[in-house]
Amino acid sequence: MTSLKSIVRDSPLIGPAARKLRKHTKQTIKEFSSYNRQQKKKSITDLDSYLSQLDRELLNETKTFYERFRVSSSQKIKDKPVAGGTRPGVGGAGSCYTLYFFTRYLKPDSVIETGVAAGWSSGAILSGLQKNNKGHLFSSDLPYSERGQQQETLKPEDIGCIVDSELSRRWTLCKEGDKKCIPSLVENIESAQLVHYDSDKSYEGRAFAVKHLIPLLKPGSLFIMDDIKDNSFFLDWVTSNNHSFTILPKTPNNKGMIGLVWL
Repeated sequence: MTSLKSIVRDSPLIGPAARKLRKHTKQTIKEFSSYNRQQKKKSITDLDSYLSQLDRELLNETKTFYERFRVSSSQKIKDKPVAGGTRPGVGGAGSCYTLYFFTRYLKPDSVIETGVAAGWSSGAILSGLQKNNKGHLFSSDLPYSERGQQQETLKPEDIGCIVDSELSRRWTLCKEGDKKCIPSLVENIESAQLVHYDSDKSYEGRAFAVKHLIPLLKPGSLFIMDDIKDNSFFLDWVTSNNHSFTILPKTPNNKGMIGLVWL
């Protein structure tokens, strides 16, 4: 995954355009660092601290769920070409801990996610919906095999393989990629209360999703964006629109970074 620092360090471009790009990315890194320092001053230093402020009892439930879910799901993918199986770093568990918590916390009627792979996030959301006894998950994915990947990848039929069959009745899965799936979702869903974006990590891909999905979200809804340090989109988006947002680790052991936007 390309990071801001590697763009600044390794870009082969020369001339005014390259200097402008490097200046912008360096400034973005500086702004993220500044925000992180502000967060620490507010004592929101880790994921559990933040979630505990919202609902301590639900956090305990989430921890119990996560340990059971992690073990059972790992068994299902041990021979699959994904993280936790035979191909580290691809399609990992991501934000399933946080997603279970917020699915239970918000009790949404409709949830949208982009990026499925083995189905860690899908399984966590669907487990939360089952516990709520309400709601439906609409997912968008483009199988790795359809992206011109040369390495061994999940087969299209293995997308979402973690998800138990009894959870599937609350699930609609589109495997044609965001450019086709998201407009279709928008046409068929009146509103959503929770969105998790974890697919195309490019600036343009994020912008496309936000443009189409934000109109579906009503006051009190939550938009979660994964891997926000990959580029400056998240920071540009929230600051230009004056959105209330929080930046947190994506896992209890502080790996990765997610952005939460409350609408």
